Amino acid sequence: MDKKQKTKKYQKYILSTFLLICLPALFIITFHPNLIIAKSITAFIMVMAIILVILSLKLVQLFYEDITDKNGPVIIPKVYGIGVTVNPFNIYGKIIWFFIILLLICILIKIVFTPI
Repeated sequence: MDKKQKTKKYQKYILSTFLLICLPALFIITFHPNLIIAKSITAFIMVMAIILVILSLKLVQLFYEDITDKNGPVIIPKVYGIGVTVNPFNIYGKIIWFFIILLLICILIKIVFTPI
């Protein structure tokens, strides 16, 4: 699979994940307000956010697979668009990505195990 096909594949994954994140808005509109439903929707949003961050990491690794310099800068310019991103091949960049995912997982665990 060439790079263009991989890019299309990951763009489809990110789009579908974004749509799944927007799905709870429909639940909020259609269901009567309830604490259990609100907690479930929040947990669902956190799961989708974790998936989105992991897919974002994989997409960045895909775009920068030619540049696997472990001594490269931590912050690198984005491939397309305006802005910067964290280098997933730098050791500090890996730590940053890991802590972002770990933080989201900890928040999800707190949401799930907090009594209503």
